[in-house]
Amino acid sequence: MDLTESQVLAVLEQVRLRQIPWHKNPVVFGVLRRLGLIMSVRQGVTSDPEKIGVEIAVLTDKGRERCERRK
Repeated sequence: MDLTESQVLAVLEQVRLRQIPWHKNPVVFGVLRRLGLIMSVRQGVTSDPEKIGVEIAVLTDKGRERCERRK
Protein backbone atom coordinates (compact mmCIF):
# COMPACT_ATOMS: atom_id res chain seq x y z
CA MET A 1 0.00 0.00 0.00
CA ASP A 2 1.38 3.38 -1.01
CA LEU A 3 0.44 6.43 1.03
CA THR A 4 0.90 10.03 0.00
CA GLU A 5 2.69 12.41 2.33
CA SER A 6 -0.60 14.14 3.14
CA GLN A 7 -2.25 10.80 4.02
CA VAL A 8 0.66 9.87 6.30
CA LEU A 9 0.51 13.23 8.06
CA ALA A 10 -3.28 13.04 8.45
CA VAL A 11 -3.08 9.63 10.13
CA LEU A 12 -0.16 10.70 12.35
CA GLU A 13 -2.15 13.72 13.47
CA GLN A 14 -5.14 11.51 14.31
CA VAL A 15 -2.90 9.20 16.34
CA ARG A 16 -1.32 12.18 18.11
CA LEU A 17 -4.68 13.63 19.11
CA ARG A 18 -6.25 10.46 20.48
CA GLN A 19 -5.69 6.81 21.18
CA ILE A 20 -6.91 4.83 18.18
CA PRO A 21 -7.55 1.08 18.45
CA TRP A 22 -5.19 -0.78 16.12
CA HIS A 23 -8.02 -2.85 14.60
CA LYS A 24 -9.67 0.33 13.25
CA ASN A 25 -6.98 0.77 10.57
CA PRO A 26 -4.61 -2.24 10.54
CA VAL A 27 -3.31 -1.88 6.97
CA VAL A 28 -2.35 1.79 7.22
CA PHE A 29 -1.03 1.34 10.75
CA GLY A 30 1.08 -1.59 9.55
CA VAL A 31 2.68 0.59 6.88
CA LEU A 32 3.38 3.39 9.36
CA ARG A 33 4.82 0.90 11.87
CA ARG A 34 7.22 -0.43 9.21
CA LEU A 35 8.30 3.18 8.59
CA GLY A 36 8.96 3.56 12.34
CA LEU A 37 6.38 6.33 12.77
CA ILE A 38 3.94 4.56 15.12
CA MET A 39 3.89 1.53 17.37
CA SER A 40 1.20 -0.50 19.04
CA VAL A 41 0.81 -0.74 22.78
CA ARG A 42 -1.71 -2.56 24.91
CA GLN A 43 -4.01 -0.14 26.69
CA GLY A 44 -4.56 -1.21 30.26
CA VAL A 45 -8.01 -1.85 31.66
CA THR A 46 -8.34 -0.62 35.23
CA SER A 47 -11.88 -1.86 35.88
CA ASP A 48 -11.04 -5.56 35.38
CA PRO A 49 -7.38 -6.60 35.76
CA GLU A 50 -8.09 -9.97 34.15
CA LYS A 51 -9.51 -8.39 30.99
CA ILE A 52 -7.05 -7.95 28.13
CA GLY A 53 -6.63 -4.36 26.97
CA VAL A 54 -7.02 -3.18 23.39
CA GLU A 55 -3.98 -2.57 21.16
CA ILE A 56 -3.77 1.13 20.37
CA ALA A 57 -1.60 3.15 18.00
CA VAL A 58 0.84 5.65 19.50
CA LEU A 59 3.47 7.86 17.91
CA THR A 60 7.14 7.02 18.13
CA ASP A 61 9.72 9.79 18.52
CA LYS A 62 10.22 9.68 14.75
CA GLY A 63 6.45 10.05 14.23
CA ARG A 64 6.28 13.02 16.61
CA GLU A 65 9.14 14.70 14.74
CA ARG A 66 7.33 14.18 11.43
CA CYS A 67 4.18 15.80 12.87
CA GLU A 68 6.18 18.75 14.18
CA ARG A 69 7.80 19.36 10.79
CA ARG A 70 4.33 19.84 9.33
CA LYS A 71 3.60 22.85 11.53
